[in-house]
Amino acid sequence: MRSLLSLCAAVFTLVLFTSAAARPAVAQARAATFERRVIHIVNAVRLDNGLRPLAFCERLTRAAQVHTSDLVRRGLLDHDSGDGTPFDRRLRGFVRARAVGETLAAVRGARDAAATVVELWMASPPHRAVLLSSAFRRIGVAREAGPIGSVPALVITADFASG
Repeated sequence: MRSLLSLCAAVFTLVLFTSAAARPAVAQARAATFERRVIHIVNAVRLDNGLRPLAFCERLTRAAQVHTSDLVRRGLLDHDSGDGTPFDRRLRGFVRARAVGETLAAVRGARDAAATVVELWMASPPHRAVLLSSAFRRIGVAREAGPIGSVPALVITADFASG
């Protein structure tokens, strides 16, 4: 069994409405390798489940980076910002979207952290619902190493939005 901190995700919040058009996936090349791998694995899972792939979104990536840094600074996993801003309002500060979602994870000692985190999300019904939502068209992913509590971990945020 892999050594994992745990999937301490307090997510379970998914706001669904309808969608519009997605940004081109070509921009995904600008994402870092780890983030590209997470997006690739998420899209493979979506395709396996009859859904269209998500397009890389720089603004969602920026939202995920800001939030991940905040989580590491605070040493905890929480969808709300340090100032108490709910995740849906925080995300809408970066992108216009009717539907937004977020998944969080902290992993430790995983040989392939990108695959591990997607496996963990898929094993959790609320996270699975976010990954497999047909409302979403865009994704941004960020990661940062830092402690959650007193345990060193790789903290990952994936933010999702409709078109």
